[in-house]
Amino acid sequence: VEQEAAVGARTVLDVLDAEQELFEARVNLVRAESQAATATFQLLRVAGLMTAEALGLPTELYDPVAHYEETRGKWFGFGGD
Repeated sequence: VEQEAAVGARTVLDVLDAEQELFEARVNLVRAESQAATATFQLLRVAGLMTAEALGLPTELYDPVAHYEETRGKWFGFGGD
């Protein structure tokens, strides 16, 4: 469109309309990519794979048995140790 405008086959309005369509297409692409990423995380959540272990996060994993052993016999955080 810009090349056609340069030789006089298109008007400035045609060029602006084409640029607006290009901009809207790029916005729609970004929205679609965002929605795809969100859907991926929702699918992982539903499948039970949004855990630190499944995602391979560099963090200490929670061990419920160790927590139980550490807090067994304590009342409101007191006693035991």
